[in-house]
Amino acid sequence: MVSCAFTRKEERRFRDLLSLGLQGATVLEAGYWQEMSQENVETVRRFFDRWNRGDREIRADEVDPELELHSQIMGGVVRGVDGLQAWFLEIEQQFEEWQQHIAEVRELDRDRLLVIGEIHLRGRGSKVEFDQPMAWLMDFRDGRLLRLETFVHRSEALDAAGLQD
Repeated sequence: MVSCAFTRKEERRFRDLLSLGLQGATVLEAGYWQEMSQENVETVRRFFDRWNRGDREIRADEVDPELELHSQIMGGVVRGVDGLQAWFLEIEQQFEEWQQHIAEVRELDRDRLLVIGEIHLRGRGSKVEFDQPMAWLMDFRDGRLLRLETFVHRSEALDAAGLQD
């Protein structure tokens, strides 16, 4: 039997992993999961940072070619990189400003994140500004965003993620 010394934070994280269904998982597997989900968290943070600077480039190492986006703000379903680029263009045409702010990131499993925050918008023609609470449920495949659902109500996002407030 191998013994490991965990910090309290690591022990809590490992217990959380076990409670999420990793019974029988090895410490190595748990570490892999944490590493993969952390990479996904960093991908999301980089994307939001770039977005807020006005960079709408879609990077092949961050977006799966089979991406599917379900947007409550803009409506409808967007598929693929071309669809995502068209969605970005529509946003640019309608909004002079669209800032995304992260308040919390929940790692649901190795390939799934729930991001909670808000967006700040200013209409291109109207110049009307408003803040909207938002949540983004994100699924990844091989470290690239595969599915994105946006929610304007936190409770709906939590329900979709199988969580309670």
